[in-house]
Amino acid sequence: MSEDRLDRIESSIEELVKAVAITNDSVKSLRAEASETSTLVKETNKSVQQLRADISKGFEDAKDYTDSSFGAIVQAMDERDIEIRSEQAKTETMLQTLIDEGKADRAEAQRQRSAFTEAFQQLVGQLVSRINEIWERLDAA
Repeated sequence: MSEDRLDRIESSIEELVKAVAITNDSVKSLRAEASETSTLVKETNKSVQQLRADISKGFEDAKDYTDSSFGAIVQAMDERDIEIRSEQAKTETMLQTLIDEGKADRAEAQRQRSAFTEAFQQLVGQLVSRINEIWERLDAA
């Protein structure tokens, strides 16, 4: 086997190792993004729970006051409800956006993984083919 041939094989192996390292970095990055998305979803859920707790407390506090100023309280509650629904709609939109981004990130990660796997398999196939050629030459010699 010639030194040049061995150098090329070694170079191909080094390229494969680099490609694996790059792919691993991409996977780590995507995992970090998924973790961040999960954290944001949890924080959003906590905010929604806090809003619900605040609303519940507001209703309880207003219960005694309702007798003397029922109309004003009803109006305030309606305004608060509109605000809460608006905030809830925003929160749900943000949550759906995070979910959609997470799905898109996952799909992209899977696409990149498939592309890498295909490229890696092609390189391995080429490497095996070259090794077989070398063996055939050695056997013929």
